[in-house]
Amino acid sequence: MLSHEQVRKAVARLDNGELDLWTETPDAYFADSVVVPGMQHHVLYRVTPARTSRPMSFFLAVESATGQALVTTENAAEVAQLIRTEPGLCRAETFPEQVFELLRPQGAPLRLIHTAAELPPPLSHRAGSVEPPRVTQLPDGWDINFFVADGSHRLVRWTIRFPQHGPGVLREEVLEAPAEEAEHVGF
Repeated sequence: MLSHEQVRKAVARLDNGELDLWTETPDAYFADSVVVPGMQHHVLYRVTPARTSRPMSFFLAVESATGQALVTTENAAEVAQLIRTEPGLCRAETFPEQVFELLRPQGAPLRLIHTAAELPPPLSHRAGSVEPPRVTQLPDGWDINFFVADGSHRLVRWTIRFPQHGPGVLREEVLEAPAEEAEHVGF
């Protein structure tokens, strides 16, 4: 059972004002467990604010042995920590999909793209750029590469590095974005 104290400790490590507000009191959110194939040493929870103006939530994984909770959403460092203790995730055929789900902002219109045929029409001219998700096991960790469609107008390559020691790193490379968005980059 997930405790309010576990949620607050995990959120406090992030220094994220929005998540802090969402979890201020036990009645400010609800948490549902989520089944993840291959995950044996953690229980994953979807934490959803009780009152919000948009559909959002975040994932929190609790280690069964210690009770330590990790926020995985948009947090490659904590996903790396989780993966190091969950070898079953790394062996699963769905490893890239599971990493995508653990990391992606919940409620955001993101889709993992497996083939060029899955691109929304405004992005179909980028079909030659798209490759299937790729996982590379290295002597000191994992590299995972895949493409993400953000709504129907952005195509982003996610490159994630999960070393055996130290924090994970997510790098996003925008391959296609609306002109008005590109004009506002840096402001």
